[in-house]
Amino acid sequence: MADKPLRVFLHEVHAGFISGMGAGYGPTRPAYMETLADLSGLPDDDLDEEDELIASTRLLVIATDGGHLQYCLSSDLAPGQVALAYEGDIDPQDLALRLDALMLSRLE
Repeated sequence: MADKPLRVFLHEVHAGFISGMGAGYGPTRPAYMETLADLSGLPDDDLDEEDELIASTRLLVIATDGGHLQYCLSSDLAPGQVALAYEGDIDPQDLALRLDALMLSRLE
C-alpha cells in the first residue's frame, strides 16, 4: 500500500518542504491532511462527478503544488499510485515520480 512509504518518508526522511510563503512542496504533516471533500467545504454529492472513479470523501490530500493541484491517496488506487486532483479531474499517477517532481519544483 502506498501509505507505508509515505509514513517512512515523513517520519525518517523529511517532515515537510515549505517555501517562505507557506506553499508546500512535499507531503504535509498528517495532522493537516484532510479529504478533498472536507477541503472543498461542499457535500460529497455536490463535488463528485458521476464519471469519477473515486469519491472525494475517499481522497486524502497529502500535498499541493501551492495552487489548485492536489496530491491524494486513496485505498481505491492501485499500490504506489497517487491521484492528482485538479478542477474536478482525477488522474492516477506514480506516487514516487510525482512527489519527486513536486519537491524538486521548489529548487527550479
